[in-house]
Amino acid sequence: MTARKSASLGCVLVGLALASCASTHATGVETPAAPVLNPAALPASEVDVSAVRALEAQCRQRFSAETFQQAANALTVAQVAIGQLCTIELVGNSPLQWRVSCGSDDFFASGEHTLASSTPCQVGGVRGQNGFECLGLALRAMLPHAETVDIATVGHVDFTRPSARLDCPDLVGQGWGQPPWTERPALRGEAARDAANDRLAWCRAARAASAIATGIGRRDRGVRLVAAGAATSWMTPRYRAPDEELGIAGECPAPSNPERDDPSIGRCASSRRVDVLVRMSARAEADDTGARCDRADQANTPAGALYCLEQCLASPERSASGLGAATPFLERGPLTTPPARWHVATSEGGLRVDLGTITRRLGY
Repeated sequence: MTARKSASLGCVLVGLALASCASTHATGVETPAAPVLNPAALPASEVDVSAVRALEAQCRQRFSAETFQQAANALTVAQVAIGQLCTIELVGNSPLQWRVSCGSDDFFASGEHTLASSTPCQVGGVRGQNGFECLGLALRAMLPHAETVDIATVGHVDFTRPSARLDCPDLVGQGWGQPPWTERPALRGEAARDAANDRLAWCRAARAASAIATGIGRRDRGVRLVAAGAATSWMTPRYRAPDEELGIAGECPAPSNPERDDPSIGRCASSRRVDVLVRMSARAEADDTGARCDRADQANTPAGALYCLEQCLASPERSASGLGAATPFLERGPLTTPPARWHVATSEGGLRVDLGTITRRLGY
């Protein structure tokens, strides 16, 4: 086996799912000082052949082109319906994963978690009560094409204290179970402000998720929701507090909004918002088993199994394969403990939330 093929197989061992590995190569410089390139040792017994074969099978799984077209159409519909209130963009250039950001001031009254009725919209002749519901109406068209539709809503707030302490009992009646916080003794000052804001962030996220589910028409059988209250975690590292002694004025995180901002008291519109991450898992159209490596001396050895996987990854027509699907952020398992001041809840039990994946894809 040549040095180039050995290096490529080694790359597959490290990445196991990176199609770019197929083009890995090294080029020496034609000078007396050029280093000697030695082929890497082939993998041996440490390679899990069955796991590699499973990846190959996933690679050869194909998705219907209609699924991607329907997702692109749904995105266009959503942009038309709520584009004036929210920003919508693809994550990783995949129409099956969307990132949406909506300013809270356009949907909620100050310090409240109930949605205002002043933002109606239309999707395919159906009237939605607010932008989040219309986002759900746009996603409804994807239900015949998706195995699952996972939706994460993340609520953010600034340092302004809500007018009243929130318990959001109406959300408990909408299937969110008990609120994801623990009652504490009476708090005062900044601690009381922070606790109230923490609750407000989650209540708004849960309210938005419920509205999206209303638009979709269901919140089970493949539609899974997670609502996360991120408190002031986004604003805190980006906000500059005023300092009278140094003569430094306060500054809100960009983009600034002079009509709505008052950095002297921590009131910043850019930090009052609900972000939404949508991930659709497409239904498989077919499994291209006929092209798999089935020779025992090829596929059932560590080097052979990696070679077969590499051959699939190197095929241009595999760009819409099962390996192209984004890693899920909701999986079966126990709910993990969120960071301090975050509140997280799911629409059904037994779901583990990968907050790291959610925040990275939302660009935090």
